[in-house]
Amino acid sequence: MYWGMFAAQWLHVLLGTFWFGWILGVDFILIPALSGLPVERRHEAVERIARHAVRLVRPAAILTILTGILRGIVWGRIRSVTVLFETRYGVAWLVALVAASLTFAWAELVVRPAVERLREIETAEIAASSAEPAVPDAGGPAGQLGKVRLFALLELLGLLVVFTAMILMSFS
Repeated sequence: MYWGMFAAQWLHVLLGTFWFGWILGVDFILIPALSGLPVERRHEAVERIARHAVRLVRPAAILTILTGILRGIVWGRIRSVTVLFETRYGVAWLVALVAASLTFAWAELVVRPAVERLREIETAEIAASSAEPAVPDAGGPAGQLGKVRLFALLELLGLLVVFTAMILMSFS
């Protein structure tokens, strides 16, 4: 047995499960639970969660992609461009790699800034609420939380493409 291959596969599955599970939890548990909280409590929760998520989920996603590359090229079947483009395994591996990379980019370039914007809007609303009651609008915290929910669901869609490609690889 190749211990490097075993370690790469083990880490790949563990970290991929963490990344995928995090997004499932965000979409179906965290955002619905946070939606019902008053702005002040939600703001505190989002602040704490965001700090931990960036520290843990980002490295897990990066390492999932890197171990997938190692698993495919160093210890896998991807030995040539021909294998990559002319076999079911190669095409599924490439789809998984592209989808995972695009999903990670989406999380960094769209989801993360949307969460940051939510934090800014909530901070401003909390500051304004001490002076005078604010009238909720579509651009307020509830509207921005809706955007975060939509963007996170699209991230989940990307991970479902990766998950499907991984299953297809096992049948190739």
